[in-house]
Amino acid sequence: MSFYQEALSTATQVGQQNMQQAAQATQQGVQAGVQAASQAGQQAMEATSQAGQQGAQAANQAAQQGAEATANQSAQQGARGGEQVARAGAFAAQKVATGVHIQDYDNLNVGEIVEQLDNLSADELQKVRVYEKQNKDRDSLIAQIDRRINAAA
Repeated sequence: MSFYQEALSTATQVGQQNMQQAAQATQQGVQAGVQAASQAGQQAMEATSQAGQQGAQAANQAAQQGAEATANQSAQQGARGGEQVARAGAFAAQKVATGVHIQDYDNLNVGEIVEQLDNLSADELQKVRVYEKQNKDRDSLIAQIDRRINAAA
């Protein structure tokens, strides 16, 4: 009888260790995805900035040839458009990595996140809840998300 109890105890310990290792691996995977998305967003911003600078240089050359006002305006519009594309790319990368449909989620406080929850579907709310639980695990925010999920059901 004691042999079986000891075997059961050992099996339970091994099972718990395996569950802990799986949870750690999952968390590391999520963190790696977030980091990759952040890097992709940064690279997009850098590429856009470089393209904007090149556009500005070309516009300045055109301005020196007689079209100064129009060239500067074109360069500014090109830079603004590039920034918008970079922001959209960074947000898309963040959504893929985290599953969260709230831009710059990790840098927002609870109040700022709650303001955006009404714009999400029940499925998107569920993804936000899972991500929040795995990361910052803020009880007040999880309660707000749960209320909206229940209201949508």
